[in-house]
Amino acid sequence: MENKPQSVFDKLDKQGEQIEDISQRLEGISIENLYALAKRTWDYEDYQTAQKYYNHISLLRPLDWEAPLYASLCKFKGVHKVDFWEYGLDQSSKVIISTINYINKIECSLKEKNNEMNRCLKIINNFMSGLKKMYFENKDVFDKYIPGFPSRLESFFLNVYQNTLTIELDDLVLFRIFISNECLDIIQSTKEISSDISKDVYINLIELADRKFDINYDEIINSQMESSKEMSIEEKKEIMLKGTMYFEFKDKFVSQKLFIRNLVFGMIILLISVGGIIFSLFVNWYLLFAFVLPVFIGIVLIIKAFSQKKRIKCVSLLNSNREKNSLTSNGDIVKKSRTNVLRIISIIYINVGVFVSTFSIVAAFTVINIGNTLLSIVYMLFNIINFLCFVLNYKGLNYYYFSNEGYYTYLYNGKYYEF
Repeated sequence: MENKPQSVFDKLDKQGEQIEDISQRLEGISIENLYALAKRTWDYEDYQTAQKYYNHISLLRPLDWEAPLYASLCKFKGVHKVDFWEYGLDQSSKVIISTINYINKIECSLKEKNNEMNRCLKIINNFMSGLKKMYFENKDVFDKYIPGFPSRLESFFLNVYQNTLTIELDDLVLFRIFISNECLDIIQSTKEISSDISKDVYINLIELADRKFDINYDEIINSQMESSKEMSIEEKKEIMLKGTMYFEFKDKFVSQKLFIRNLVFGMIILLISVGGIIFSLFVNWYLLFAFVLPVFIGIVLIIKAFSQKKRIKCVSLLNSNREKNSLTSNGDIVKKSRTNVLRIISIIYINVGVFVSTFSIVAAFTVINIGNTLLSIVYMLFNIINFLCFVLNYKGLNYYYFSNEGYYTYLYNGKYYEF
């Protein structure tokens, strides 16, 4: 009897020595070693490399659930921009739910299925608890840039919980208890409840949890409804006109970059200015007046670095460009630029400084005065450095004028508002 040709799927379904032999010929490494290597890079938190290993294993053993699960979860680990979490939780819940359903449908003995589900849930438990830990470790950042993130996290836990209710495996019962504890812990700690959690769902979570939680559901819901009341247009206008306007970056690394730039440029200008004043005392004392203004500019930049580290005060004299809200004749709110005297003085100083230093060099060479010549050259170099610092810093300070990487907030009666 002639053997029926095997399909590609039949060959892949075996996943035996043939597939492993192929991997050894291609890579010189077994599947087990690939798994060990991928897990080690995962433990080192090198998720980008780990994802490549798991993707490769997925190609060699497409019917395994472990490698595709790890490969997908790698996308949601590590550092992400704030806007990633707009969709990241939904995507990760889909990955988790599909993996659990896939294992539940595997044709094998109940004991083998429980073993596979147990291994899978250990991975998922660590991932889900890691998300909660990440939020509480960076709570200030999440609360500032993604208001209501705890509710999103609760919805994420609840979604996974509800999509496992039809699967009757012992490990999934324990898994649902774990989710109930995690979800209720977020509610108790943040006093925020997702709109997906109704009173009945909340009661089910409380009954399923294996520890007590001090949560007044009705009190939290009423508090959320009170705080979410929509402001009137007139109330918003009053805050935008009378409140102190700030600009804040979504990405904290941008703020850190501007802080370092202000601090470094301020120190460079300050140190050279002080050096010029000291050197002038040994050559011609009256030349020290040329370095007095830069000392002031350097101090201003250092003060700005620390005073506007978290948010930029838009009307501050420290800004090279200033802006403030105004009311038009039509009753609309518009942002208008305001003149900054410090910026004008800095530009005048740099232009005059370059001219004076050039004249001084020529005069010093004419009378062949080595001290004056050296000081004039130093003064010229200083003005060039000062100009470069001004241009680079100006570019950084006004980044937000043509950037969509941040938002405006208003401090009014001791409270910050965002519209």
